[in-house]
Amino acid sequence: MVLTRSASRAAKCIFKWFPNEILDLVATELAPADLAVLCRASRLLRNIASPLLYDFVELSTSSSLISFARTICQSVDTSLPNSVHSLEVAKFTDKKPPVAPRIVKEINDALCRLIRLESLVLLAPSIDYAQLLERGQFPELVVFQYFMTSNILPILTSFLNCHKNIADLALIGPYFMNCPTPLSLPKLRRLIGSFAFLSALDLTYVSLTHLFLFLYPPDIAMAHATLVSLHGMEMLFTVKIMGILEVNERAILHVIAAHLPYVQTLVFRHAPRNSSPAISSDESLNIAASLETMAQLHSINFRVVGGNVIEDRLMVEQWSAACKSLTSVILDERQWDLKENDWVVSWNL
Repeated sequence: MVLTRSASRAAKCIFKWFPNEILDLVATELAPADLAVLCRASRLLRNIASPLLYDFVELSTSSSLISFARTICQSVDTSLPNSVHSLEVAKFTDKKPPVAPRIVKEINDALCRLIRLESLVLLAPSIDYAQLLERGQFPELVVFQYFMTSNILPILTSFLNCHKNIADLALIGPYFMNCPTPLSLPKLRRLIGSFAFLSALDLTYVSLTHLFLFLYPPDIAMAHATLVSLHGMEMLFTVKIMGILEVNERAILHVIAAHLPYVQTLVFRHAPRNSSPAISSDESLNIAASLETMAQLHSINFRVVGGNVIEDRLMVEQWSAACKSLTSVILDERQWDLKENDWVVSWNL
């Protein structure tokens, strides 16, 4: 419940008698709206509430981003930028005109001041963050997610190579972009991006655990070689591949089975979905042969089109006979789960 004005006046009298440690504990239980009221109640309460209020900032409109940037730039509290540890700018929900270049510069200036950031998510393509990528230095940055545009690639790769602590990286874009500059991220564990970015990654000291790869048509020639380069990564538990066009996912499965047998979750998807044909009986046999080497695989997702529930059951039973660890299979918008030694289907996923 949001504090009323009278309640905030009473707080000035009561709270000053409590030890700061007690006030800190109380503040951690408050909602953001209550923390905002405390920031206006007194200097003491503002010093306690402000770091909590700005610790995680989530913005989904251009107006909220502009307001946040002006607060950071105009605040008399020089410690306020250091309070922001996580910033997420999602795709804007408002339909306003493009942000003026002067305002874009103000936004970039403000974000560059957030030197204590541990997580930075920038998924609003209508804002140009080139100045941030050129000047921003965030020594504690661990999570970075970014919506790419074609003109930003050289600056982006330079930014990434200057932030060696990044462990969770998402590079999302509407089309294929080659990455000619090698990427050195020794602490990287989770990557969402294209095969082109994976192929540019120096894997010498990297131990990946999760991969979500976008397979664009120009990537197809390098896809197999890139997956082979991951050979021996025993901590790679999840691999998800999104094909922008139809790809031979069965051939990719064969490569994964040969070089990444430790994978526990494997997902193939298409965009558009209806580009994937049904799995034939011969293909099902080949898939079963590949699955024999994957002794830790728990879940596989093909999301193919066609087939019926009887044909699906035969394939699922065939695959589970080849891969004893398999407990979940998704086919034809149906999910099959192994329960008490029997495969049970769920419909309309």
